[in-house]
Amino acid sequence: MSDIGYPIIERIKYDPQATGKLEDAIDGDKLKRKLLMDYPTVYVIYSPIKSGGYKVYVGETNDIERRTEQHLNEDPKVRDDWRELSKSKDAHMFVIGHDHFNKSLTLDIENQMMLFMLGVPSVKKLNNRRENEQNEYYTSKEKIKSFPEFGVSSADLTGICFLLRALFVTLRFLRRHHFTI
Repeated sequence: MSDIGYPIIERIKYDPQATGKLEDAIDGDKLKRKLLMDYPTVYVIYSPIKSGGYKVYVGETNDIERRTEQHLNEDPKVRDDWRELSKSKDAHMFVIGHDHFNKSLTLDIENQMMLFMLGVPSVKKLNNRRENEQNEYYTSKEKIKSFPEFGVSSADLTGICFLLRALFVTLRFLRRHHFTI
C-alpha cells in the first residue's frame, strides 16, 4: 500500500495582509505553493473569546487567496460573525494542503472537522452553517489507509479514514501553536 504522506499546514495571522503572509510562509517552496495555492485546501480560522475559548470557522476552497479576501472584505458587510473575525487582533488561520486533496475530499474533511470541533470544549462558537457529507468519489478509497508510523495495520483500522490522519496531524499542529483542545 502506498504512503499517503502528511498534509502541509501553514499558520498565519488572519488580518488584511493574510494572503501576503501566506505567500511569505510559502517562501518559494514549489510543493507548498502547489498544495496550498493550486490545489483545494481546508482552512481553520479561529479567534480567542474574552470569556475563554475560541470562535472557529472551518472551510474549504479551491482558491485560498480569493476565499480569504472574500472572508475579509465581503463577508463582514453581510454577516456579524465575519465582521467580528475580521476585526479580531488575535485571529489566526491554518491552511491545510495535501497532494491527494480534491473537491470531494476537502468537503469531507471540512465536514468531519466541523463535527469534531463541536466536541472540543475550548471551541465556544462554530460559525459554519452547512454540512458537506459526500458519497462515493474517485479518491474516497484513499480514506482507508494504514498508519505504519503508529505501528497499526490497515486491517486494524477498517473503517478509519484518511481524514482522521489529516485531523491527527492538524490537531498536533494546533496544540503546538497553543490552540487548546
